[in-house]
Amino acid sequence: MSPIKTKIKNIISELIKDLEEASPNTRRSFYELYPLSFKIEVKGYFPIYVDLDRNTKKIGFAGYKDLNFEINAGLDDLINIVVKKKIAKQIIQGDVELAMVFFNLIEKSNVDIIYLVEKHFGNNAAFISSQLFNKIFLREGNIESKAGSLHKQLRDLHIRIDRLEARAH
Repeated sequence: MSPIKTKIKNIISELIKDLEEASPNTRRSFYELYPLSFKIEVKGYFPIYVDLDRNTKKIGFAGYKDLNFEINAGLDDLINIVVKKKIAKQIIQGDVELAMVFFNLIEKSNVDIIYLVEKHFGNNAAFISSQLFNKIFLREGNIESKAGSLHKQLRDLHIRIDRLEARAH
């Protein structure tokens, strides 16, 4: 397996683990859905197959039998999913209801995407992601909300702390 595919597989495995560990309620909700098998294919890239069970999480690049649903999306669709936290039903084939329940669980798990980007890709990627996130919300006028404003202040504070720690070492 290529190093890129191995890295993607590890990132997705860690993301699923982070989502399950986000809260006991989230874990219980995921356990009610398992076993779950689906495919995510971004146009122009290789498909990713995900097979989730209570004890095993398999991520691969070869097909699984008996998929519950498939997501065939463009890059712009994925950006909309991450930013707006809404998935278009048109990009889902198979059990649309199960897919929507799964993605609603992910959305309600309140996992900070910027934190995950920083954890897996480092400070620079997190900073770029947070700036992109802020620009998108500024464009849409949503940053005026208290939650958006608080998120921005916390990210700025976190970045300052990281810089101070880097200078100390």
